[in-house]
Amino acid sequence: ASIYKEVCAVCHNAGVANAPKLGDQNAWKKLIGEGQVIITAHGYVGVRAMPPRGGKESLSVEQFAEALNYMVNNSGGQWSSPDKGMLEDIHEEIKKRKNSK
Repeated sequence: ASIYKEVCAVCHNAGVANAPKLGDQNAWKKLIGEGQVIITAHGYVGVRAMPPRGGKESLSVEQFAEALNYMVNNSGGQWSSPDKGMLEDIHEEIKKRKNSK
């Protein structure tokens, strides 16, 4: 919650540049459906109008994942903190995403 409030809330409270608003289950439904690994990795490297790491370059993958989990879990999803295996999958997807840019 603290990272959300510090970094993500600026855009996700107001829906800046079409950012899905916190609590808007319809806006989050498709994203949640894409899966935790994909959404975490793509958001971490930047997607659509969102800058990498939500604009805070010092965020680790783990910190970013926790902030995203907070948003998802307050917007109709039920995600858990990524375990070691999921974090490895997220890091692999980040590499793929960076290589495709």
